[in-house]
Amino acid sequence: MPKPITPDVVVAYGLCPRKAYLLLCTEEHGVPHEYQLVVAADQRRNQASFFNSLTQTLGDHPDCRGTHAGPRRGDRAAVVLEAPDCEAYCDHLTPALRQTAARGRRDEPTLVTGTHRITHDQRLALLFVGYVLGQPQSALPSFGSLLGLDGRVHKLSLDERRYSELRAILDALRLWLQALSPHAPPVVLNRHCSVCQFRADCRAQAERDDGLSLLERMTPRARRRYHERGTFSVTQLSYMFRPRRKRKPSSGSAVKTFSSCRRSRCAPVRLTCTNHLRSSVMSPRSS
Repeated sequence: MPKPITPDVVVAYGLCPRKAYLLLCTEEHGVPHEYQLVVAADQRRNQASFFNSLTQTLGDHPDCRGTHAGPRRGDRAAVVLEAPDCEAYCDHLTPALRQTAARGRRDEPTLVTGTHRITHDQRLALLFVGYVLGQPQSALPSFGSLLGLDGRVHKLSLDERRYSELRAILDALRLWLQALSPHAPPVVLNRHCSVCQFRADCRAQAERDDGLSLLERMTPRARRRYHERGTFSVTQLSYMFRPRRKRKPSSGSAVKTFSSCRRSRCAPVRLTCTNHLRSSVMSPRSS
């Protein structure tokens, strides 16, 4: 049975397609980075604080926790959203401020984060949660909220343009689920590799492939340009290296060095100062 598409897979595809492939199509988990563990621990503490405050506000509400399968009334916390080939977890669901009879009931998702600043990955995860939430509803939610570690609530707009970008990612992920034996994307090292759980395996594979992404300043645009020229490895690129030729000075131009400048400029000044001191000492003081 194929795995469902989760927010972690969608966020991973935005960072590195190979990471999303490993999470969705394989059983590998990798070794989590220390930074990711710290962020996850802060997120759990922030969620506990949020649920405590929510329990004091709502009390023992019948819809406080559970699985969301369709329109229900009231606020809900710790809800698991399910849709065809998609699954997402939402910390809090609240009714939208503007409800219309034509569109039916709409809810807005809220996610609790473990950082002070809102990142692009968290925005993408909230967008996917809104997409899964909108499947059983009559329309996709237009807004969502992210609760930071400092207690601030950031309300974000979830417009159709962002949903169209998300659908492009979901189409690529669904192609892997439909294929019998999907091919793994090539290893392309980037900035996210330093905190990725698959960093060791991808680094070793990149060294075996001798890919251009091993070069630190190799941008995606430059890599595509070299691929168009037929250069796919660092070894091939090394044969294309041509050192710069040193320009020969012309016969009529004089090359000034530091020693010549020192003799031509500094020496007269030092000589003048010495002569001035010598004359001032030897000359009698005028009365």
